[in-house]
Amino acid sequence: MKKESTTIISEKSLKIIKDLVSTELCKRGIHVELLNFMETVRNGSHRITFDSTSFQTVPVLMKRLNVATFSSSITFLPREEKQLEDVNVYSVWFQVHANYEHFDGGRNGTELFSFNCHYWESAASSGIDAIIIS
Repeated sequence: MKKESTTIISEKSLKIIKDLVSTELCKRGIHVELLNFMETVRNGSHRITFDSTSFQTVPVLMKRLNVATFSSSITFLPREEKQLEDVNVYSVWFQVHANYEHFDGGRNGTELFSFNCHYWESAASSGIDAIIIS
């Protein structure tokens, strides 16, 4: 078992996930820089967190808009097949949210999409697969 302060996902796989999220945002017409894209550990729970630069719509509808994670989880999947004894598999899930501030100062947000994938690691390598964006 890993220590609480130790992250699970490799930097290479985090970069792949970040690129997939950026691509999905671009498909939806949102062109932002994702900032602080990382795995965090809090109270023993592993999560993906990030935020973005502010952006605007045309015409301007809100005082400020940005994209961030709203809810996320990285959980270990138990081994079911003997051939996977040397491989650890984790389920990675997070919601991508648009956060906005009204001109009168109120704030709110709405889900844009959910990201799901499996992250696997062995002594020799690691990677992601089973990617679902909905």
